[in-house]
Amino acid sequence: MNNPIHPQWTGLVVDGKLPLLKWLGGHESGGAFLTERPGPGLERAVIHLIPADAADAEGRRKLWAAAQGLDHPHLLRLYEHGQCRIDEGVFFYAVTEYSEDSLAGMLQKRPLRLEEIREMLGQLVDALDFLHARGLVHGGVKPSDVMKTGGQWKLPVDHLLTADSAGAVRGLGEYDAPELESGVIAPSADVWSLGMTLVEALQPGRSKEMDSVHGEPVIPEGLPHPFDGIVREC
Repeated sequence: MNNPIHPQWTGLVVDGKLPLLKWLGGHESGGAFLTERPGPGLERAVIHLIPADAADAEGRRKLWAAAQGLDHPHLLRLYEHGQCRIDEGVFFYAVTEYSEDSLAGMLQKRPLRLEEIREMLGQLVDALDFLHARGLVHGGVKPSDVMKTGGQWKLPVDHLLTADSAGAVRGLGEYDAPELESGVIAPSADVWSLGMTLVEALQPGRSKEMDSVHGEPVIPEGLPHPFDGIVREC
């Protein structure tokens, strides 16, 4: 891959209409900027960029096309996707709904009330059930990817995966299901990740310290009912 994403591109305009206003973060295979969608009133959005020569670029573009047709109150909308050229490199881009905050960001400011966690859990389950019924897997349920916007909890859709597809796993994080080591993507992995995310919401910092026995995490003590049972089932 010869076309890395650069934070210094802030100020450029993609496809003649989407200004790169602020670098939001990324990695070697992609990056995201704050942008504004043209229209009667400028609307903040996020533009995701991946090099067209990345190994999974064509597959990602096909999934973006599928995600653009999804309509669910607890999924961030994918408005459009396309192809552009920046600094002699060719990139695919997707423009998604902007979110004011994430679960990770909120937990840094204050603990969530149990009523908030109950609401969040119900809305995330609805979103995952919607995806799984369509043969899709989120593949990235974790506090930094659980977004809050317009008073609703939502999951991003720019990294969806096809259920039962084979995929390379670069390294598992604390929110990733152990079966991902096999390289097979399944809805069960989202359920595992949801349980780990729920632990973090209930006891911030605990998910990163959880011990495991034979690959199974030891459920923390003191989780309130009924969340203790839900975490165990996840």
